[in-house]
Amino acid sequence: VAHELVHFQQKSPFNQRATLLGQSIHEGSADFIGELISGGNINEHLHGYGNPREKALWDEFKAVMMGKEMSKWLYNGAMSKDRPADLGYYVGYKIAESYYKQASDKKLAIKNILEAKDFEQFLKDSGYDKKFNPSTQ
Repeated sequence: VAHELVHFQQKSPFNQRATLLGQSIHEGSADFIGELISGGNINEHLHGYGNPREKALWDEFKAVMMGKEMSKWLYNGAMSKDRPADLGYYVGYKIAESYYKQASDKKLAIKNILEAKDFEQFLKDSGYDKKFNPSTQ
């Protein structure tokens, strides 16, 4: 319920999140803020799989994130055979989490997460890529 409530509060229309990056941040942000609200994460299994593989997943995701092909990362429950479905939720969560953690004003961070529309800029502002590539600006 918390995840869906967050979607109701988000400001980005679909055409602004038509890339894998945009849609993953949209879904992952709902998981992240939903967890802040409820204390639980509906996609905990993704974190169990993703956390030990985080850098490899990020490298794979980053290579395709500006494209519109989402079937390997989102809404792929029936098609995913070699790993959990919907890992885009996990990547989007990690980006939102990174944005939130680096923010000094947590209330403003939540507002900015909910109102994100420029997902490339949001990713840069999150500092998430710097976790793996410290020389990235």
